[in-house]
Amino acid sequence: MTIALERPVGTTDPAALVGPEVTERLARRITIDHTVYGAVWFTDPAVLLPAIRERLRPGGRLVFSQRPPVEGCYGCQASYIPRGADEDPLVVKRWDYEPDAWERLLKEHGFTDVDATVLAAPPGNRTIGTLIVRARA
Repeated sequence: MTIALERPVGTTDPAALVGPEVTERLARRITIDHTVYGAVWFTDPAVLLPAIRERLRPGGRLVFSQRPPVEGCYGCQASYIPRGADEDPLVVKRWDYEPDAWERLLKEHGFTDVDATVLAAPPGNRTIGTLIVRARA
């Protein structure tokens, strides 16, 4: 899980924050926040969206992508990820919503110019597209 903030002085690589503690680390104003199959998917939007909105500069952008939801499976979902033979599986939560629900959630948290759409999968064997969401502070 990564969430890019701004480039550290002297580098062209964006800074990255890792894990669910991302909301605690958003301590400075930022211009753009993006996540690719990352923090927005795996963090409760009721916690993360207000934190991002508060830190984005006026006109700043939030952009994220993730898989679209499975039909009928919305809100918080959980998966068990197998680990070693002597360990319980890892429980991973994610938040799945249809594009119109993401638009509504973002607007409820003060974002504007919100657009959420599912891009079709490229030609080939895979058929699941990508949900891409854009919003402005």
